[in-house]
Amino acid sequence: MPRGILMTIDDVFDEAIAGRTEETEAIGSYVILNAWKIFRACDAANDFAIQSISDVNEEAVFGCTNRLVWRPASGYRPDRSYCTQGFLSRWDQLDVTAL
Repeated sequence: MPRGILMTIDDVFDEAIAGRTEETEAIGSYVILNAWKIFRACDAANDFAIQSISDVNEEAVFGCTNRLVWRPASGYRPDRSYCTQGFLSRWDQLDVTAL
């Protein structure tokens, strides 16, 4: 498909599936960077890790002791069953849109 200003959602999806576009790599980098920023803001930068990436569940999970889940449809949320009280307390005060 010739590259133009506008791409249909099907074109974007087809290219994303191929995993070879600069756009999909940039989005992935953005998701990872912002997850790290959240860990840093929650005073848990040393706990940051890429835990898992699941195509089946359409999610990425970050952290070790503290777990942060990212899904395309809903964004970031802590997995409260894995997080420390300190992480959750800072998360509850955090404006994720300001990162």
